[in-house]
Amino acid sequence: AIVIDGTAGKATIGSAAIDGVNNTITTGGNKAVTLDGTTGTITGKAANIGGVTVDGTNNHVTGLAN
Repeated sequence: AIVIDGTAGKATIGSAAIDGVNNTITTGGNKAVTLDGTTGTITGKAANIGGVTVDGTNNHVTGLAN
């Protein structure tokens, strides 16, 4: 379903939520990922960026090199 609330500045498309007031985009279910444009942060359980993996569940960072 698609829900657009112009008064609140929000839209929901399936499991993705866009909040124009708080500058966030959230997608996913029980392992959701949030992009926060105000703070410049990405929040989620795990991330893989350029071969470096951050595992928030087990508190591990792998793939780093000198």
